[in-house]
Amino acid sequence: GCSSLGGAPLAVWFDSSRSVIPQAVRPAVAACLCVLAEVPKVPEWPALTKLNKEKEVVGIYISGHPLDDYKLEMDSFAKGSIGDLNKVDEFINQEIRVAGIVTDVQHRTTKHGAPFGTFDIEDYSDSSKQFLFSESYMKFKHMLQPGQFVFMSGKVQPKKYGDGHEYKISAIELLSELRERRVKSIILSAEYADITDHCIDELYALILAHSGNCALKFQVKDHKNNAVIKMPSRSMKVNLEKEFIDKVKDLKVFECKFE
Repeated sequence: GCSSLGGAPLAVWFDSSRSVIPQAVRPAVAACLCVLAEVPKVPEWPALTKLNKEKEVVGIYISGHPLDDYKLEMDSFAKGSIGDLNKVDEFINQEIRVAGIVTDVQHRTTKHGAPFGTFDIEDYSDSSKQFLFSESYMKFKHMLQPGQFVFMSGKVQPKKYGDGHEYKISAIELLSELRERRVKSIILSAEYADITDHCIDELYALILAHSGNCALKFQVKDHKNNAVIKMPSRSMKVNLEKEFIDKVKDLKVFECKFE
């Protein structure tokens, strides 16, 4: 027998299953259990590390997406997607605000010695290569790091040289700082028919437990009568920590949006 199995669950299972394991294969089964018992326990990878390993080995994210933690920011502040940057002629003179992951960066110089940079950025469905020149490059080059989560604002305008249009980047922000820098209030929306005394009590308890400095607004929708009622709270403010938002979502009644 394998002494390392001891009273472990594997050993308990083996002892309780002897009667259904043919005599001839019991030694082989016991040997396999010994191998399993010797496999060391290692700490679970952080979520982002796990996702990066999935992409590295399989070529795609499996258990989620690195941008999932910023989905609320993207739904609230983005205007467009990374794929739109590849078809700028459809968005002439329009502002595009997108969030994504910087995946490749090149710091280079022109033949005249002027510095410029290129970087690839991707979101859930697409990727795009962007260029930064002159003052824009000097202003944002510190943001250009592989693996960086960024929020990018800009406008589609005529190219400075040549024909056609281009996406002119006006701002690049860290996605992790967007909540603190931009959010003025959080809106909790619900369908009137889904609101119960129980869910109101649970929400009130959550608000008290996560009191903070962010303004709170409620929006009640009545699709039957095609009506929407907006109600800002004058006395309650909340902390926008992830735990509060996750618990509100767990109520399965309210939708969250930043403003």
